[in-house]
This record gives sequence, structure tokens and C-alpha cells, in this order.
Amino acid sequence: WGANGSGQLGDSTTANKSSPTVVNAGTTYTKVRTNGSTTCAITLVTHKLHCWGAANYGQVGDGGTTNRLTPVEIDSAVDYVEVATGNSAVICGLTTGGVLKCWGFNTSGQVGINSYTNQTTPAEIDAGTIFNAIEMGGNSTNSSSIACARTSANELKCWGNNHTGQIGDGTITSAEVPEIVNSGTAYADITTSNSGSCAVTSGGVLKCWGYNHRGQIGDGTTLNKSLPVVVDAGTAYSFVIQRNYTTCGITTTGVLKCWGANSSGQIGDGTTKNRTLPVVVDAGVKYSMVSTNNNLTCGITVDSVLKCWGSNGSGQVGIGGSTNALTPQVVDEGVGYTQVSWTASSVCAITTGGALKCWGSNGNGQVGNNSTTSVSTPQEIDIGVVYHAISVATNTVCGITDLGELKCWGSSSYGEVGYGSTVKRLVPTTIDSVTYSQVMTTSGSTCGITTGGVLKCWGLNSGGQLGDGTLVNKLVPTVIDTGISYASFDMNYHTCAVTTGGVLKCWGDGSYGQVGNNTILSQRSPVTVDSGVSYSKVVTRNNSTCGITTLGVLKCWGRNDSGQLGNGATLPRAFPRNIMTWLTP
Repeated sequence: WGANGSGQLGDSTTANKSSPTVVNAGTTYTKVRTNGSTTCAITLVTHKLHCWGAANYGQVGDGGTTNRLTPVEIDSAVDYVEVATGNSAVICGLTTGGVLKCWGFNTSGQVGINSYTNQTTPAEIDAGTIFNAIEMGGNSTNSSSIACARTSANELKCWGNNHTGQIGDGTITSAEVPEIVNSGTAYADITTSNSGSCAVTSGGVLKCWGYNHRGQIGDGTTLNKSLPVVVDAGTAYSFVIQRNYTTCGITTTGVLKCWGANSSGQIGDGTTKNRTLPVVVDAGVKYSMVSTNNNLTCGITVDSVLKCWGSNGSGQVGIGGSTNALTPQVVDEGVGYTQVSWTASSVCAITTGGALKCWGSNGNGQVGNNSTTSVSTPQEIDIGVVYHAISVATNTVCGITDLGELKCWGSSSYGEVGYGSTVKRLVPTTIDSVTYSQVMTTSGSTCGITTGGVLKCWGLNSGGQLGDGTLVNKLVPTVIDTGISYASFDMNYHTCAVTTGGVLKCWGDGSYGQVGNNTILSQRSPVTVDSGVSYSKVVTRNNSTCGITTLGVLKCWGRNDSGQLGNGATLPRAFPRNIMTWLTP
């Protein structure tokens, strides 16, 4: 609807329309873009590109300069996945094979074909390069047109008018062919929280986005951000973790910094004041790992010293008593640690010698010491057994021994302990007859990967998060996706996993599109997400999902009301969307 002087509405007339008018009835479309006078769309089933409207510079792409009043199929031998029109008379599209093509107005070289001649049909740009994203900029005069695209290697390339330096190559000279801009951004690590995310680029730059009312983004404000913003500019980070509105990161030199919510002293700066900028914690001490969750923070120094601080109502800081600790406190003086895991008010950790120790709340036997009495200092569990992995949920704990034996204990209300009963277990209990390499327990459900790459899940299954094709709780480990070898996974009320071949699969609650298969339907079995793209890591959290491809590209999808997907919007996404590191000029 709206202006139609050039036929840009596609209804075979040039009459303006003040209410929605059906275009090309009977044809289903998946994407549509318009620059105001020319419109292009991609069909849903066949991926064909249709354009119509103003064609005075060849921008319809059918070889002529006559306006088209109805959709015309363009480049009919090629399938398209994306089209961009910007605000000028040049149009670009991406084929299903990642080939970039452009056409239309070209007086500034914005078509990208190394000439200044208008192009009336799609012309391949930067032949031999595979692209995965395209954006167009400019104004209605056409003379300021610019285009930018991202390659499959995560490089940013731009071309066109550059009189104000908008290409970003350090000059004001226009470019007739794509030029690399700042070599692109590749991501190495990602963390997600209730409604936000942080990521570290391969160059150590820390970026955060999403919900920010406690200052957890770290940019000095409490305003939500729907695009990634650089945090602590000039400081290189190696790791970042964000949970429950608190964020902590470790720099490449081992300095620990935290910010955001601090009601229980979980930032560790000696106060209970929220911080909107990163503050150094435990000055002079270098850390190798840190995690924060449920108002408690724990870290391990480069010397293997375990320190905890924050909420301590159940003795979870591990130093005796129940008074909150506002600064890092040494836990188990003289003992070295390699891992620590906790949630709510229970903590378990593995010493450098492989001994397992637990402490804190114990109402469901999650400390594993054959009682239900809470303890405020570390208690050695399963004495004589060497552990190499541990996962702690609110009331359930699972660990893997150095021999690959899986043991679980604590609450089993939904079968999450995995020993065939819903009765709580007060001591570590061997689960399954096979060896495991990974395990994670959370929110009443547990999954693990065997040393042979088999994914098994058990426990709560109300949203299909176990992935066995049912909504029935499972009391013992159940094979998921028979015949598929998995490398890693993450779970909440939906689960995502990466196969040994890099294929991403998700299942469970899909109400916000967090499963990523372009629906808002829950899935009871694994479905392939982002087919054809190889992933190295995936994280799930509170109705949203983020993953990093093997090329370092960061993609997010699902719930987005606080901008937690980082795509500049607040609408949910039901499929993986690249996190842009640049804006349309």
C-alpha cells in the first residue's frame, strides 16, 4: 500500500492505495524489500526473485528500463535467499550458493562491477567469493549509494560512493569493486543470561548486548542495547560469563573484572552497589576461570586457589557461617582446585588431585554426604574416586570419574538422577553401564554424551527437551537421535547440540522460535538448524539461543524483547541470524 506512481505496489496499476493490496495472488513469498519506487521479493517455495516498479536505471533487473507494474521473475535460472534495496536505485541479491549479484544505478560504482555503467540485469560481484549477508545504503538522489556484504570467512566488504568515508577504508575515494573493511569480526566465545549476551572476538574484544537494567552490559549505562557494544575498550579479554544480571570476565593477562547486579556482593568489590562498568576484583591476583550464578561468584586463580564470594545464606561460599562475603574468600585453604560448579545454594568442586568436594544447601542430598543437613565448608564425597567433570543443578548433581563412570545424586523428582526412580539419592550413584565424556543437569533434566559420541537424556520432558519424540519423563538414560555422533550440547527448557560433523540440532520448547527451525512450535525430536552451516559451539538460555560457526560467525535466535539477539531489533527470530558488527550507512 501507499505510493504507486511507478507501479511499485505490483497490482498492475499506478494508482496509490490507502489499504493493503494483495500482490501476485496465489504466490507465497518469504522476503520482500523496497526502496520506495522499486520492490523485490523472494518466493517461499521456489526461492525465485521477483521485482517490479521503477526501472529507469535497470533496477528491476529484467534487462530493460521500462517500469513494471506486476512482479517479473529475475535471473530465472538462479535461486535466491536474500535481496537488499537500500534507499536508492541499485539492488543486490544473494543466491542459495552464496553468490552476490547487483544491478541498477551505477554512477558511483555502487553495482560493484568495476565500471560506472548502469546494469540492467544481475551481475556477479567479486567472483569466487562466497557471501552470507548484504546491506544497502544511500539516499533518494542515488549519488550516495553504498553497499556492504559479509563473506563466508566473516570479512566485511563495501563499495560505492565514499565522499564522507562511509566505506570505512580510511579514504574518501569511491570504490567500484568490493573492498575489505577492517577484516571482519570473528567470535571465539559466547555467554547468555536471562535476557542478554556477551561475546569475546577472536581478537579479545569484549562485546555485550540485551537487557541492561542492572548495568550488566558494562557500558556505563542501564539502557538496553539491541546491538553489540564494545565493553572496556582497549582491554583484551579471554573469557566472559553472564548469569542473573551479573557479568564477569578475565582479561588476557589474568585480571578479573565484574559488573552488573551486586545485591549480595557477588561482584566482589567490597560493596553491594550495582556497577555499570567493569571493576577490578581481587587486585594483584590472576585468575584462570570464573563463574557467577544466583548471586554467588567463584573463581580459580592461576595458582589453583579456589575463591568464592557473594550470597552465603546456606553456607555456599564455603568458609563457614552464613554471612555474605563482599570480597573473594579463599575456600579450603591449602588445597588446589581445577573445577567448580553450582546453582542456587549448593556447590561442588574438583581438586587438583581429582577429589570431589561439595557444600551448601543439602535438603535433597545434593551435597552427597549421605545426609540432608546443610554444610558450610567443603566435604569430600565418594572418597578414593577420582573425578574429572562435575555439573550442579538446583537440587541434583552429576559427575564423571577419570574412568568415564557417570554418577548422579540428589533430587530425582522427575528421574533426573537417572537410576530408575524418583526417590532422592543421598550419595553418588553409578548411572548407566557405558562411559561418558560430558554431562549436564539443569531444571529437572539431565543429558550426557558417551565416550562413543552417543547422546543420552533423562528426567523432566514436559517440553520435549529430552528429544526422544515424546513428552514422557524418563527415569534412565535414553538414546537420542540414534546413529548420530555428538560433540557437545547445552540445555535449558530447550536443548541444542552440535554433532561431530558440525551440524547444529535443537529441540524442546520453541514458543519464541528458540529451536531455530523457523517456527514457534515445540519439537520433541532433534531438528537440523541452519542447514549447511558448520557450528563449533551453542548456548541455550531462557528462550533464546546463540551459536558460533566454525568460521567464527556469531548467530542468535529466539526471544528478543530486550534486544538479547543483538540484531538491532526487539522482535523474536525463529531462525539463526548473524550478529552484525556494522550498521547500514
